[in-house]
Amino acid sequence: MFPVFFKDSGHQRTAPQKDTEMKEELDRNPILCAGCQYEITSINQGIAVQGQHIHIFSNPGGFVFEIGCFAVAPGCVNQGKPTLEFSWFNGFNWNFALCLNCHLHLGWHFRSDLKSFYGLILNHLIQGQ
Repeated sequence: MFPVFFKDSGHQRTAPQKDTEMKEELDRNPILCAGCQYEITSINQGIAVQGQHIHIFSNPGGFVFEIGCFAVAPGCVNQGKPTLEFSWFNGFNWNFALCLNCHLHLGWHFRSDLKSFYGLILNHLIQGQ
């Protein structure tokens, strides 16, 4: 696991509008899949959700996850039908977030009517150079 630092400006970030802008944003401080080193997001995309960037939760099966919240994760593919069941964030449905390259389970994509974010499992990620 690595420490994730970010600036919380107090207002919601907007994602870059063009693919080239997104690539430039991710080139700074990349975060990679621990399984295949594919670029997932960047430290710059770290956000606070419910006042915190890092959360620790357990699922109904008793597995404990330490997740970091990110505004975008273009290196993820979302899989499964979104559901509100057992959501860790009230009012947000979720589905699985997998590495786009190797399909390692990296976390969850959370979505409400107003916003969305990724909760990524920190020990499934590594910090790039």
